[in-house]
Amino acid sequence: VKLGRMCIVSTKKSLILSTMIVLAVIVYQRWPMRAPSTPTTPEKLSVITSFYPLYYFASVIGGDVVSVRNLTPAGAEPHDYELTPNDIVRLESVQFIILNGAGFEPYVDRILNSVRARGLVLSVGEVIDNPLHDPHTWLSPILAKRITTSILEGFVKVDPQHGEDYRS
Repeated sequence: VKLGRMCIVSTKKSLILSTMIVLAVIVYQRWPMRAPSTPTTPEKLSVITSFYPLYYFASVIGGDVVSVRNLTPAGAEPHDYELTPNDIVRLESVQFIILNGAGFEPYVDRILNSVRARGLVLSVGEVIDNPLHDPHTWLSPILAKRITTSILEGFVKVDPQHGEDYRS
């Protein structure tokens, strides 16, 4: 009886030990490893746009020297989007903000004064000559060209050392 009981106890201990080893291996493989330190590179110009067309224009103009984030999540309606607390934190921490303006984003009036005081806001609806007074300016090739020119000029103003990168 004692021998049989010892085998059962030994089997349980082996099973527990095996389970612990398997879990340790899984945790080790999934544990984030610290990357080796690399030399620091100049920080990219941080930009936030209010919706996708402006994100696209800013990304193409900025290329590798900007980091562009879009406020409106994929699938969300930019006309109805309300800022989250995280969005407000992001807006306060970036170097350049590109909004459509002209009544397109419902949250603009609430945030514009605080972020505009920093002088880093481009509201394309205010800087382009829009004879139709339609906030959907990116749909017109002529107005889209004016928007991209405004974004380019804004990038150069905020980050003149990369002016040639933006122009190219």
